Amino acid sequence: MKIPVFLRKEIREIFRTAKIYVLPGIFLFFGFGSPLLTKLTPELIRLAGESTAGIRIVPTAEPNALFAWQQLLKNLGTGLFVIILLFMGSVLEEKVRGTAVLVLTKPVKRPEFIWAKFIAAVLLVSFSTLVATLACAYYTVILWPAAPELNRGLAAVSLFFVYELFITALTVLASTLAKNSMFAAGGAVAVHLLLSLLASFGGRFTTYNPAGLMTLAGKLLASPATARLADAGVGLTITLLTTVLLVQLAGWVFQREEL
Repeated sequence: MKIPVFLRKEIREIFRTAKIYVLPGIFLFFGFGSPLLTKLTPELIRLAGESTAGIRIVPTAEPNALFAWQQLLKNLGTGLFVIILLFMGSVLEEKVRGTAVLVLTKPVKRPEFIWAKFIAAVLLVSFSTLVATLACAYYTVILWPAAPELNRGLAAVSLFFVYELFITALTVLASTLAKNSMFAAGGAVAVHLLLSLLASFGGRFTTYNPAGLMTLAGKLLASPATARLADAGVGLTITLLTTVLLVQLAGWVFQREEL
């Protein structure tokens, strides 16, 4: 297997580009910003009410740690589009520039090339999600010291992370299939939005749908919780298997392309 060789190459390339700063930076901002925004929102609403003549705006609920984790999930949902934009050209750009041909002149298998792309992307996504989670946990504990919601927050982010793996694999496949980066991004975004829409219908549309993990993560953070982590077994299995299949499919497609 030549994956470690390709993987070192992919990791070096990530460190040479803005990706190494952009994704962790944005996710770190999400991590610190989510609890701070949650804490400050009532005050901002109060100030807005005072500055609006004749209208009094009253916060509907006192902010708490659960709200902070809910806000983090919303922000990470936006982060999915960042992941797609950063990796939409992961395979396509190699083909366009002709560097893929140079790499593949060696006695290596093309699926290994694809797997190295995916694993390198996953490492960056994992690190970025970790720093966001640690930042959110740190500020949440500071702002709400007695809050017992840390375990629920970590469980919800863990489910969301598995869906991030699926989106990363989907983006790699789209980059393999598409003829330009915009089509790759558009295809990945379209599938993500479609799955998210289906997950909102509930029932089997949620249980057997990778995007259902996002819905379940939100239910874990409801007050009171309307789901348990144990309920995610089927969704986790389907999402992980589908992620592997997407990468394998990308390798199969790439194997049959003329460079």
